[in-house]
Amino acid sequence: MKTDDLPLPVFTATFETPYSMLLAGIGGTGVITVSAILAEAALLDGLALVTLDQTGLAQKNGSVVSHIRLAKDPAQINAVRIGPGESDLVLGFDIVVAAQKNSLASFAKNKTRAVIDDHFAPTASFVKDTTIDFRQEATLKSLRRAAGDDAVETVAATDMATALLGDAIAANMFLLGHAWQRGLVPISLAALDKAIEAQWHRHRHEPCRLWVGSPCRRRSGSRRP
Repeated sequence: MKTDDLPLPVFTATFETPYSMLLAGIGGTGVITVSAILAEAALLDGLALVTLDQTGLAQKNGSVVSHIRLAKDPAQINAVRIGPGESDLVLGFDIVVAAQKNSLASFAKNKTRAVIDDHFAPTASFVKDTTIDFRQEATLKSLRRAAGDDAVETVAATDMATALLGDAIAANMFLLGHAWQRGLVPISLAALDKAIEAQWHRHRHEPCRLWVGSPCRRRSGSRRP
């Protein structure tokens, strides 16, 4: 099937409450860039939003977690950080970071959907927490215990990006596209296209920065902590 033949997704979000997306990955792979694209696209769609980027050891392959909360009305959003059991979507750009305690705390059965890159690589977090279990199957089980077996989907995003583009740096965008096609990212295709194009034009003299984590400017209306 050609991409042009794919049906547009039916979004699951009702916006009766804020829609919360947790992005979990490692530094240097573009987690903050994806967060910036989503934030700008949401603003283009007229949504209210708040974002929080927790970078930690971002420059040393450490964990990076971005919180994005969307709403129809700014008054609906009363906190920046996604609290326990509040994630609607978890994009696990790195499976180990997605399975860390702080990330798992945001999961809730019958609420959270998780889309996870199945590429498995230990992160710098092991330096601080040597109890982390790097066995892939055990890590997946912890994710499924938190969200439910049917709520966790793995995608070979790193393998696909490497095979098609010759570089794994595009894996996060592959994962985002998969989640969007599943109806889990309630932002229009037109807005996402414009946000990606805007990122490209901002960094056209440094094209790699579109992927490796330099955040774009937040437009007015987007609150930062």
